[in-house]
Amino acid sequence: MKRILLLPLIACLFSFGFQDHPLFTGNTEKLSAVVSPENESDISASSNFKVSGRQVKLNGDPIFFKGMGYQPVPVGQHPNDAPNGDYFTSNYAHIYKPDVDKMRAMGVNAIKIYSWYPDKDHSDFLNYCYNNNNDPIYVAVGYFMPPGTIVNNFEEKLALFKTLASKTATHPAIIGYMLGNENVGGDINNPVFWTNLNKISAAIKAIAPNKLTFTGLVDDGMKSVRAGNSYMTSLDVWGINVFRGKTLGDFYKTYENASTKPVFVTELGFPATIRTNGVPAVMPDNAEDVADYTEDVLKEIEKNSSDDDASDVVAGVFWFMFCDEWWKQECPACWSPNNQPCACSKSTHDFTKTNYTDNFPGKWWDEEWFGLYTTDRSPRAAVKTITKLWK
Repeated sequence: MKRILLLPLIACLFSFGFQDHPLFTGNTEKLSAVVSPENESDISASSNFKVSGRQVKLNGDPIFFKGMGYQPVPVGQHPNDAPNGDYFTSNYAHIYKPDVDKMRAMGVNAIKIYSWYPDKDHSDFLNYCYNNNNDPIYVAVGYFMPPGTIVNNFEEKLALFKTLASKTATHPAIIGYMLGNENVGGDINNPVFWTNLNKISAAIKAIAPNKLTFTGLVDDGMKSVRAGNSYMTSLDVWGINVFRGKTLGDFYKTYENASTKPVFVTELGFPATIRTNGVPAVMPDNAEDVADYTEDVLKEIEKNSSDDDASDVVAGVFWFMFCDEWWKQECPACWSPNNQPCACSKSTHDFTKTNYTDNFPGKWWDEEWFGLYTTDRSPRAAVKTITKLWK
């Protein structure tokens, strides 16, 4: 029987509106003017992340990431609105500092960021997470790249990730970089996609050799892993978003047979919704059923973690998500009694109409309701469960 976890992003409909920013319009000649390392004036340590077999090691010691997906968009805001999803500059410390405190109290030791602007100053956020190496929370940074962009906009994406790595490579809070989220799409058997993705990974590793590169794939039964294995020579860790329910079933064995690299479960979670006589409702008892599922699946993952058994495959898990995301649901994928028009607003908590699944305790895939916390930061029952397992 393994000991309790030691240490440390579904079909995630994440789409940031970065198209108006110079970094993401192909105007890459401006990059060199904005690249400078994040301020490290209060940092006195270094963090060297390496892969050894199935293990991830921090400064030579095995580590397991007890992670949290985090991209706080306040109610009434949308990633297409300023600051375009980047709430990690000091202007938003009033949002992220209380949230990081809550995560630290839960035993979280890693945060996965889906996107931020590489040319902005995120040093205050990174320093607050690292906490002068006192119960640090490490940060994995990604950038959203829709399917097709790695083939059609490769030079732009390469420049973007080189900027991201150059700005953060030496900060001890940084774990590494996620090469997009669920972005394989129809390119699964396209050699150009995998070759370009590996070039991005190699470029990052050249700039940040002590940080990790990983993916955020859909759970397709390891088809993407098998398709990309021979190409992704510079990739450290395969990352897969897995939403199979209270057990991941044969995930561990099929992954073990598909790759020799470690794997991150980059998304895992359950929405706090049910249907009563066909009407959407909030799950009763503060979503206690979600807490039960959470305990089962995290205990199972712990048994398959590689930090204390190098033959196991899972080097980290990132819960999906820290808080509800009211901006996500879009018409006509919502439901209202008596077939009345749906609100589908970024200021309303909307439900899906037909996304039934047996994998969740409430049986419905409601994208806005995956939070461990509500948007006003009221904890659901699973917060206590995760704290018990991780703290």
